[in-house]
Amino acid sequence: MFKASHGGHIWEYSQQQRKNLLDFSANINPLGLPQGVKPLIRRSLNFIAHYPDHHGHALKRVLAESHGISEQNILLGNGSVDLIYRITELYQSAQALIPVPTFSEYEYAARAHRIRCHFIKRQERDHFKPDIKTLTDSLRKMDLLFICHPNNPTGDVMPREDLQHVLAACRKHKTKLVIDEAFLDFHPEESSLSFIREAAGGDSLIVIRSMTKIYALAGLRLGYLVAGPGIIRQLNALQYPWCVNTLAQLCGEHVLADTGYIQKTRPFIHKERTFLMQHLRALPGLKVFPSQANFVLCKIERKQVGDAGKLKDTLLKKNILIRNCADFRGLDGRFFRVAVKKRVDNEILINALRKVFP
Repeated sequence: MFKASHGGHIWEYSQQQRKNLLDFSANINPLGLPQGVKPLIRRSLNFIAHYPDHHGHALKRVLAESHGISEQNILLGNGSVDLIYRITELYQSAQALIPVPTFSEYEYAARAHRIRCHFIKRQERDHFKPDIKTLTDSLRKMDLLFICHPNNPTGDVMPREDLQHVLAACRKHKTKLVIDEAFLDFHPEESSLSFIREAAGGDSLIVIRSMTKIYALAGLRLGYLVAGPGIIRQLNALQYPWCVNTLAQLCGEHVLADTGYIQKTRPFIHKERTFLMQHLRALPGLKVFPSQANFVLCKIERKQVGDAGKLKDTLLKKNILIRNCADFRGLDGRFFRVAVKKRVDNEILINALRKVFP
């Protein structure tokens, strides 16, 4: 089976090139590690000689307090992808509905566990926003529905009332709704858009969260999901021992206490995304889609430029890495994605693109 790539593939380049590479392919917080993380890791190195807390009690306690839910509603994972695979293992041999384009691992995790996938295509003319009626009308006989929120790679966010309508339809059809909120922490209205409370209070909804993107901890791998206690018990039985390492757990506790970091991140991302999109839209032959996330989807509309693969190669010569989106189901070789980074980095990307789109 064809397996898609992901952003952040810096290891395939030389050490010298990695050192100078501007990586716009991975959607990681450009502000870098929260204050105190590096000293914490140095102080905690001796713990590497011991097994991690298998249940992650301390981190679960902090997460529960942060969201106002019970520890029994939380399952930790080795990144959010680990949890996606646990979910599909629990519901193996089922039927899954996936609006595309979206994060590819929903499909690959589902197929790995003999789940039959059905797809609804988001339309470019609607800026890839899902059609709610089509979505709910397609739920009959579906066991799972995956929704990425904000959606990767398009960056759109569904209104809360639309998601509530979808959840009600899922309950009617006995379909488990999986909402992936991996990028929702970057949104200024995260608390009102999140469905964590609803997930904790029932058995029709699972919410996935990532801590690696907002806190720039991608190399440590840390995520969690929220669901009713019954679903948590079932998923916990499928998890392998010690799947979340000690340093990840300790860093997770630490960053959750630093509330000022996210408060600083959100206006920063909004300001830089606005700047980046404004200048990208000024390039002739480049279509830029609306985004409420920390990344932007673009489409090449000038044949002379070639496709996103050629553009990626051109920019790599300038030590700039973008995400070719040709392997996203529902997109083609004309699409690419760029992360929102610091102003100086965004300006380097814009200036490089100006030479390609004169």
